[in-house]
Amino acid sequence: MDGKICLDFHNFRNKNPELFKNKYVNYGWYGAIGLKSAFTHWTPLSKVVVLRIDGQDIKLPKKLLALVILNIPSYGGGADLWGKNSGYWKKQAIDDRMLEVVGLRGAFHMGQVQSGIAQGRRIGQGRTIEISIENEIEAQIDGEPFKMKSCSTVISWHNQAPVLLNQVKDKNYKQMKKLLQNYNDYEKRENLLTYIEKLEKANYANEDLQFLKECIENVDNPTHLLTIFDQRINRLPPPALPPKPKEWKKFDSAFRTLEHIDLDGV
Repeated sequence: MDGKICLDFHNFRNKNPELFKNKYVNYGWYGAIGLKSAFTHWTPLSKVVVLRIDGQDIKLPKKLLALVILNIPSYGGGADLWGKNSGYWKKQAIDDRMLEVVGLRGAFHMGQVQSGIAQGRRIGQGRTIEISIENEIEAQIDGEPFKMKSCSTVISWHNQAPVLLNQVKDKNYKQMKKLLQNYNDYEKRENLLTYIEKLEKANYANEDLQFLKECIENVDNPTHLLTIFDQRINRLPPPALPPKPKEWKKFDSAFRTLEHIDLDGV
């Protein structure tokens, strides 16, 4: 259902670009197409989709019309599909190499979720998600719709990448930089070394702090220290990339999927 709405919107916009002048108009058209789908008869996913999470078959609820696989706590412009944490499920996180699988019962349910008055139907969590379909269905990946033919798709963690942190909000960063800018005598140098020792107990990498210590003790140019600081204090370790098999293809920026396996004749 979700993929069908997204594909219909995509095709309608391509045929009538003059009707899509800004994002608010786009929202209106998307809502209209979604409302139309609310009165459409849909085949329940339980009849066309086989879901496995970490190798375990998962029985889908009969009234489920859309299946969403998440890596972040945001969907469709900011809606929280997974909802608040509960005792049975693990807390959703973007860096735990886990995926959340959530179901939607229809267009009205999707509208409730996006309005913040409901949440999706939790189906499961896992490191490897496998979806098998026997008939062609509509799907979307981060807003890019397409028709998925009879296939089996495996989604799993591929790698992690460094991201940029807003340094203005980082009190440790601002304090360190202020000390470096005022660094012109032995006393301030000692204060800076003491501050670095405090940071060792915080969330900065020890090797970076040790490197800064050595620089402070041996470099007299504060401008040079500022450059070193900018380069080192917010550096993240390089991602440990696993071997990339030839049969993998791009799925999105963080996950990879196996090439489709044709199910015709199986």
